[in-house]
Amino acid sequence: MLGCRTMLVSHTKKFIYLKTTKTAGTSVEVFFERYCKPSVEVEAKRHGHPEQVSAEGIVGFRGVRKGDETWFNHMSGSSVKDQLGEQVWQSYFKFCVVRNPFDRLVSFWWMTGCPRDLIPLAASDFTVARELFCKWVMVTSEWPYDRNIYTIEGKPCVDDMIRYEALNDGIVRVCDKIGIEADLDRLPRLKAGARLRPEPYRDYYEPRARNRAEAFFAADLALLGYEF
Repeated sequence: MLGCRTMLVSHTKKFIYLKTTKTAGTSVEVFFERYCKPSVEVEAKRHGHPEQVSAEGIVGFRGVRKGDETWFNHMSGSSVKDQLGEQVWQSYFKFCVVRNPFDRLVSFWWMTGCPRDLIPLAASDFTVARELFCKWVMVTSEWPYDRNIYTIEGKPCVDDMIRYEALNDGIVRVCDKIGIEADLDRLPRLKAGARLRPEPYRDYYEPRARNRAEAFFAADLALLGYEF
């Protein structure tokens, strides 16, 4: 189960951001990370960076792990809670971004599962892309699994879930709750170019692929209230 996920902790604004996969997570991370490190540091818009721990907060490691990082990608909500301690975890405002799992799976496939030569696939008849996607869904064991990020023992562990489908509204809402300016001009569009076709996610699914995805994401769909 792949994905480059990290996290943020701000001691100055008292929030915790748990990062999920294929949810504009890196863009949201960059937007909020300025409140988690010394103000003299330049805001990073690159994909990878080492963990950064200071009096202001924590910016988790982003990239391919060496194994000795304390704050890193793939951290579950329970791991962050254990590292921070009960008092900080309970007193800080916790949030993440969620997305319709069917849509997220299509984006995940474009990033990790489809053939490397994307240009011909983007230019070919859509039936080619749909056939390849459905074949991949039926055999893959690499799913974008995020439920352990925003739940602990099956129950939500965050105070707010920003909907990817209403990203700007969600960021404004969270900014209001933690007392920072919601300057959306600072929200970058990172890693947005991997999905090279405009067709809606529903068009990718043949019945068998939809049924398999629906079975895998059953708990997510019930918890988050998404439908196909």
